[in-house]
Amino acid sequence: MGFDPIEACSGTYSGVDLDSRVFERGIYHMKAAELILQFLLTHLDGVRFKREFFDCWPIGDPRQARDFRTHAFKWLDELRRGSAEKGDEVGQWPTEVPVRRS
Repeated sequence: MGFDPIEACSGTYSGVDLDSRVFERGIYHMKAAELILQFLLTHLDGVRFKREFFDCWPIGDPRQARDFRTHAFKWLDELRRGSAEKGDEVGQWPTEVPVRRS
């Protein structure tokens, strides 16, 4: 999909080490999640991402982090609900993967 962890982990994200265990340890798991969500949502619909996240990306303070999580949660929940309504196997949101704000 073209994700470049070296490019992504710059600026305020320079301390993040995006390895296979990033969500198991360390203090940067939230920042890693933000980077990965930003990449995936931009890949899904870059225009929508710019429109909905214009005031909270890149994240620079706690308010922006909260707003980013709120926007991301709403979008992911919309994808989950749309998948459930579709009802087919292709593109189905896995039932074992919850959508949570935290």
